[in-house]
Amino acid sequence: MPAITMGTVPDLAYPSDELVRYIKEMWHQVKKKATVVLLLDTSGSMKGDKIKGAIRGAETFLNQMYPDDEVYIVTSPAT
Repeated sequence: MPAITMGTVPDLAYPSDELVRYIKEMWHQVKKKATVVLLLDTSGSMKGDKIKGAIRGAETFLNQMYPDDEVYIVTSPAT
């Protein structure tokens, strides 16, 4: 059985920027569309910084979604 170590295995070449762009483009074309339900707590306990943080987190998440993904936003009733 041959002895394989990190020193005997050559590093893989990094793909070109063009290839990376192509892979990302192809992934978007073949991946299944996401359907997400985002539940936001808007009750009184979320006043101030808590609700601001929740909104920032939701915005960050939504900005990472693809345009053809489905997102449903549900808010809890205010109390």
